Amino acid sequence: MEPMDITLLLGAGFLAYLAIRQQQSNADFSSFMSGIGGDDVSSIVPVSDTDVSSGGSSSMLTIQDWANAMFNVEGGNAGNRNVRNNNPGNLKAAPDQFTGAVTQRDSDGFVIFPSMDAGWAALNNQLTKWLNESPSLTLTQFYAKYLGQADYLNPQVTAEGNPFTYAQTVADKLGVDPNQTIGSIFGGHS
Repeated sequence: MEPMDITLLLGAGFLAYLAIRQQQSNADFSSFMSGIGGDDVSSIVPVSDTDVSSGGSSSMLTIQDWANAMFNVEGGNAGNRNVRNNNPGNLKAAPDQFTGAVTQRDSDGFVIFPSMDAGWAALNNQLTKWLNESPSLTLTQFYAKYLGQADYLNPQVTAEGNPFTYAQTVADKLGVDPNQTIGSIFGGHS
């Protein structure tokens, strides 16, 4: 099976998971923006089965836990770019096959998704793809890559951001160490 086929299967599986989860929780993501008042956007954050805020065990963490932590680091409040653009992780690239939706870009190059569901699907699929491709990256190295650093194995603070702060903030939310590999945190790899 080709890597692209695997990616497409993972994407399709995740979209099916989202559809089932939405039915189970009776969440209506298509109208979530109309219900947001002030800075309360808790209704748009998918809730995982693991309570990561209480420092859940890393063996129980999922890609969705990771995505939720990133959503909060990227802003997560009404008016923030990641909410305005339906782009929970502030992705600058997201193949349309990840979401099944045509995407656009804002003036700074961040993807604008047609719905928050499409944005969550893209972030989850992108994290899954990178986890499968590079499970030996530490959380800090991952964020250097995520922030666009060419030499992500040697993270640096750049104009695009601080991978050390990003990794530490996500690690704190997940109850893990930023020097752990993403494979050991999310994928069962050592």
